[in-house]
Amino acid sequence: MSAQRWQRSTGQRNAERAARSVALFSFYGVRGLVEPLGFPQSSLRSAAQAQTLIRDAKVPFKLLIDTFHHHLYPQADAEFSQVDIADIGLVHLSGVEDARPRENLTDDERIMLTEKDRLHTCEQIKHLEARGYQGVYAFEPFAPELASWSEEDIRRETERSIALIQRHCA
Repeated sequence: MSAQRWQRSTGQRNAERAARSVALFSFYGVRGLVEPLGFPQSSLRSAAQAQTLIRDAKVPFKLLIDTFHHHLYPQADAEFSQVDIADIGLVHLSGVEDARPRENLTDDERIMLTEKDRLHTCEQIKHLEARGYQGVYAFEPFAPELASWSEEDIRRETERSIALIQRHCA
């Protein structure tokens, strides 16, 4: 690789990759979503930074906000006022009951929403909607035990999570 390529920042390289994908996405009618990941090892943890990269790349992508990853990134709340709510295309919801410190959480702890949620998902929803978000929400639990759920388990837990949102997050 050339020395010039190494001199460009990670942000510049990411913006170039995003710009190259626009034609392909456009051809297939796909909307690009950029999801900051809150894990300490992630190269893009900040929704505000992701929004800046999208704008700098001049691509028609939107942000994907994930309540789990928002919780994992320590500066997320402080930076979130910089995010234009109109640039959010989807919000992923999941809950965590595990009491480990945020930097030790993994996707394996992600469950449906419960009263014991430690991510403060309801507060995140309230904050988004207070700022004008009226878009789509989707559940995104990853805990391994979900693989053994029956259709009835899936229906019941989805209904419980929706009821919790309606009671406590609206």
